[in-house]
Amino acid sequence: MQKLFYLFALLLIASVIGYHTTYSESFHEEEGEREPSKRERIQGAIDYYKKTSSDIETGEIPYDKLFNAIEIGRERVAERAKMRSVRGSITSPVWRERGPNNRGGRTRAIMIDSANHNRIWTGGVSGGLWRTEDITADEVQWEKLGIYFQSQSISDICQDPNNWSTIYVSTGESYTGDVRGAGIFKSTDDGATWTLMPSTAGAFNVLSSVNEIYVHANGDIYACTSDGGLLRSQDGGNDWERVVGAGINGQTSDNFHDFYYHEVDHNFYACNAFDIVKSATGNLGDWQSIGRSGTGFMDNVTRIEFAICPSDPDKLVAIGNVNNFSSNTFVSLNGGATWIARSVPDIFGTYGQAWYDLDIVMDPFNCNRYIAGGVVLSETTFQAFSWGPVAQNVHADHHNILFDPAIFGRVFFSNDGGIWLSTNNGQTVTDKSDGYITTQFY
Repeated sequence: MQKLFYLFALLLIASVIGYHTTYSESFHEEEGEREPSKRERIQGAIDYYKKTSSDIETGEIPYDKLFNAIEIGRERVAERAKMRSVRGSITSPVWRERGPNNRGGRTRAIMIDSANHNRIWTGGVSGGLWRTEDITADEVQWEKLGIYFQSQSISDICQDPNNWSTIYVSTGESYTGDVRGAGIFKSTDDGATWTLMPSTAGAFNVLSSVNEIYVHANGDIYACTSDGGLLRSQDGGNDWERVVGAGINGQTSDNFHDFYYHEVDHNFYACNAFDIVKSATGNLGDWQSIGRSGTGFMDNVTRIEFAICPSDPDKLVAIGNVNNFSSNTFVSLNGGATWIARSVPDIFGTYGQAWYDLDIVMDPFNCNRYIAGGVVLSETTFQAFSWGPVAQNVHADHHNILFDPAIFGRVFFSNDGGIWLSTNNGQTVTDKSDGYITTQFY
């Protein structure tokens, strides 16, 4: 019985404390076998995880039971540690991270700290939450935060504009579905301690899979969920209301991706799988289409990514997923009333995976210049009449591109190789992933 307890404790501690992780692209191909596609490799990992973790009767992964087991296990291990008389007991091992620490893994979340723009928060899709005090350092020092989050699948990070010590972290990797989230975590002490917001908890809560989270200056919290529409809380996250989604204001999708609040026209903007919407209030029933309702907007897409000029809300740009490749670039110069189809960004080549990695941004210092990301990166210097290569010395598969609105030329790229920084508008890029231990193995 004692041996069984020690074995249980070892496995438990390994799963709780050693849960760093995002991905290695290498695999061994046996003689004569076809190389699996990225989708097949990811699906294989998901299928194996489900097979080894699912409840025998229901076929579902019982995350609530998993979290309860972790808590019970911690209590048992702690109690046993008090009683031990032999040094070096297996109930209190010291774990040391052994890497790899020189290659980051799949990352979607990047946040520039409002108090210090060299202070950067990032999150791996299964590697947890990290922060550095100085992204410009030659040897960046990364600190792991939220070690005991019930999910290490970080999807987005945002800061309360009224109190920069209050941070929200959303979880859930919706684009592959291989790592389920646990809800939204909140810290009121600059990341020292964290609380899982009760209203968002639960493996099957729609707030366990959030693509973007935003806190407005009036205290309202918005969450772009992958299957529950755009949700808003006006009481600090205790209660949530779906303000737009399928069946509301003519919308047919609950899968929301991007969210913006515009400081010039004071409107809220969001996009889902098929459309771009905006609202002056954010209230239920007060959202209007500015994508499909406009003339010339894209069709036959299953995912939309868009950007809006910080100084001029009339200037918008969007691309979409069409059969796993990028659509044309759609540009509007009148707030979405009409759209012009311009050239396709050269971001996929022969590898069509726009379902997986897709993004487009505007340069805040020049809103006629865009950067798009897919397998590779591409830029247009004037409204997508043509596209050319940019940041060619960077890892592939791009999930987030973020311009620093306060520092000219500074751009962050997060991809399957971690976090990268450019200080010259993407002409050259530096890998900042040493010590950002998020490599994902499958």
